Amino acid sequence: INGKFVVRTTAGDKFFIDNAGYAGINVTGLGALSQLHIGSGADANLTNNGYFMMGYPNGSNLIMDNNEIMARNNGAAGNLVLQNDGGTVRIGSTPVPNGYKFAINGKMICEELRIKLASTWPDYVFKNDYKLLPLTALEKFIAHNKHLPNIPAAAVVEKEGIAVGDMQKKMMEKIEELTLYIIDLQKQIDALKKKTSGN
Repeated sequence: INGKFVVRTTAGDKFFIDNAGYAGINVTGLGALSQLHIGSGADANLTNNGYFMMGYPNGSNLIMDNNEIMARNNGAAGNLVLQNDGGTVRIGSTPVPNGYKFAINGKMICEELRIKLASTWPDYVFKNDYKLLPLTALEKFIAHNKHLPNIPAAAVVEKEGIAVGDMQKKMMEKIEELTLYIIDLQKQIDALKKKTSGN
């Protein structure tokens, strides 16, 4: 009709191809705004098939709706889910845990990872009122707990993992404390040298 192929139902035009090669599905009254324009469909999840599907539902398939992309395999989650109901991204088979936006089941490599912490960076260690633990007390803590103060034990890390930004902060706290210990030890060495040299 007027250079356009149309499939029409009582609910309106459901599919058309115009003379410019644009195809529209469920875009009644709009015309296709892109080469293939799908106006509506089901939610993309493990049971609904989205607006668009490549592959068969009983095998590997990729589905999309208007704000999600999901890879599936015979009704189970596949290895890629983007923007799954709430803005999460998953690569691999591990589901995105509650409270998180991104999950990878496997290794990741990048040139740079920048983490912006809301909490205070540990330069507070260098303030005059900071209470540095005496080395004798630190030795007792390590002997009893088998880890440094304010650092999680190995069993906790193995079970819960680590928050990279928070761990960097804790490590910097320990580095700065270690620097103060070294400075103090150097002062003691210098004092002993002066005393033994008779100067």
